[in-house]
Amino acid sequence: MGVEASFVGGWKPASTRNKDINRNLNRKSIEMNDEIKENEKKPEKWQQVRDHFNRIDDNRGGMYRTHIVAWAQSFFEYYDSREWKNKHGDITKWRPVATAWFNRSAEKAPRRAVQQVDVESLRRDLKWHQRRLDGYEARGKADLVHKEARAINHIEQQIAKHEA
Repeated sequence: MGVEASFVGGWKPASTRNKDINRNLNRKSIEMNDEIKENEKKPEKWQQVRDHFNRIDDNRGGMYRTHIVAWAQSFFEYYDSREWKNKHGDITKWRPVATAWFNRSAEKAPRRAVQQVDVESLRRDLKWHQRRLDGYEARGKADLVHKEARAINHIEQQIAKHEA
């Protein structure tokens, strides 16, 4: 007749017809979910923590760029030595723990190390050094003229760097 024997008897629900296919798909998706969950428990390398910290810092304006590598390495070493456990037990997701680490580290970072450059204050400093340079030139103090010229050059470089 050309009809497959399993269909001759009538209609079968899809759940029973395709149970082998569904079982294999479910097993693969469970394996994939387990793999994703395992990657969430702990980072493979400290560089993943660094990348996570960079994303956080980018969202905050990039004020802690110079500290990120040290913070990421110390976070990774701290929890790796404790087998990715904290006082509450096993860490199931490392990113929230890393975010808290970043926040605490940012609070403790010295403000002078993360100050943003104020170009207007640099311009005021430049004018002040220029007045001093003019005064030293008028009095013939060559060594102080040289010192002020170096300071002016340094401030001009900072202004150019931050305006570019």
